[in-house]
Amino acid sequence: VLQPATPAPAGQAQASAAHTQQQQQQQRHSAGPLAVRLRGVGALEAAQQELPPWRDSQLPLTDRVADLVSSLTQDEKLGLMNNYQQPVERLSISGYQFWSECLHGHQEHGSGALPTIFPQPLLLASSFDDSLAWQVFNAISDELRAKDNAEFADTGKRKGLVCWTPHVNIFKDPRWGRGSETFGEDPVLTGRMALRVVQGLQGSDATYKKVVATCKHFLGYGLEAAEGYSRYAHNINISPQDLTDTDLPPFRACVQSAGALGIMCAYNAVNGTASCASAPLLKQLLRNSMGFEGYVVSDCNAVQALEWGHRAYPNMRDASVAAVKAGVDLFCDKTDEVSHACT
Repeated sequence: VLQPATPAPAGQAQASAAHTQQQQQQQRHSAGPLAVRLRGVGALEAAQQELPPWRDSQLPLTDRVADLVSSLTQDEKLGLMNNYQQPVERLSISGYQFWSECLHGHQEHGSGALPTIFPQPLLLASSFDDSLAWQVFNAISDELRAKDNAEFADTGKRKGLVCWTPHVNIFKDPRWGRGSETFGEDPVLTGRMALRVVQGLQGSDATYKKVVATCKHFLGYGLEAAEGYSRYAHNINISPQDLTDTDLPPFRACVQSAGALGIMCAYNAVNGTASCASAPLLKQLLRNSMGFEGYVVSDCNAVQALEWGHRAYPNMRDASVAAVKAGVDLFCDKTDEVSHACT
């Protein structure tokens, strides 16, 4: 027969309960911060495990890009084909403005300190000092990085990590009006300067670029408007020898020697075909022959000009399709017109 336990005196029971409560509190205090840290690590690991492949920095870049593209709808892809890329909110992708100019210093004010303005490229080329060109554009890329940081802090948007520079067309006629943007009439000097400009902008890190350089205008650009001719409709006939000796060397320096990641196609036509709708230029020559692996952007309104300038296509839809098939990746045209044309 089990005897009932003898109850402890009231004072002893209260002391025992208080001691037990104190021990539990001590255990919580000693384990609390560690437990919180461990729970935080667990939550972080769980969040990392749930990231889509395109956000996994440990995967190869090509795999991440392929996964991201496959995750986009058609409308979202169209929104990313314009120089002002539209945000994709469901994937937490913010908008981005590709259009930044830094011909001799960043041209826009906006957020951050005022940029340094250097001499025009034609004057820089007159120094015949390509190491000076590197110093100038290394400083410009530093300022563009600072500009991007300031823009992001103020607006939450990125701007300044891509620059549509250098201008490497050959200065063939002083009546052009844009000769001061170039490095002059000598293909060899222009190529040397282009090489150092791209290196100064993009930096030397094997993984990350300071700023993406975009060499322009591919190919043969050299007229704005004269004697009834317009840059939006002008055709230039370039012989194989002139192409090899004069127009191509600066672009070869950009692509093959400096590794530029951007090329802008020109307004004009070359040998009867508009540059921004020319697969022989953009695919066969630029990508297949020269080994270019970056992005091709149209000059601004150049795709629209395929319709009303060159009159090569009856409407914007056909012009846009032709440009994409020829090798244009990014349109510097009105977003609404591009999206409407491609749907």
